[in-house]
Amino acid sequence: MKIVLVLIIFLINSPSWCQNDVLEFSSIKFLENFSATDLKKLVKVDNLSNKDFFFIKTYKENDGLFFVKKENEKWFVYDFELSLNFGPNTHLTTITKESNRFLSIELSRSPSGTCSSLYRSICLFDITKNQYISFFNFNEFDCNDGKSQNCKATFQLKDNLLVIKSSKTKDDGLSCIESGTYRYENNKFVKTK
Repeated sequence: MKIVLVLIIFLINSPSWCQNDVLEFSSIKFLENFSATDLKKLVKVDNLSNKDFFFIKTYKENDGLFFVKKENEKWFVYDFELSLNFGPNTHLTTITKESNRFLSIELSRSPSGTCSSLYRSICLFDITKNQYISFFNFNEFDCNDGKSQNCKATFQLKDNLLVIKSSKTKDDGLSCIESGTYRYENNKFVKTK
């Protein structure tokens, strides 16, 4: 059992999840367009007060995170596909405006298993292209041996720079992104230091 647990922890904590030199954008899934009269049925989950877009948790009896956007006087709905892209038991925590172009969406996930764990990730969403990058900004791991570990990462977005400060150390085995400065180039953030 311990071998399986160690293998799972190793796979979750692989360098591709924590040490990124390039943060590439992924597109959210287009579902359909709909009429303005259908807007009345939708329940917003953000406090952004934007007349051209908003987020919902339920669409046509499906739960998750959906982006509703007005483009050229038509309304469109997109799906983040939370379970597929971020894992089962993923839930919306907060949505914050970072700039006129980017929003940060914090997601939480508590996978089941023998040890208690909590993951949070930031989904940095480009509202102009309907694309996002994501990275872990929090991980807490507590096993029955009484040892608890956690790491936290904060970020700041200014102009074309994304600066991440993290408490992660190279050998802690946790799933936070490491500290770094990234520059936006060719539809991705590239680590500069």
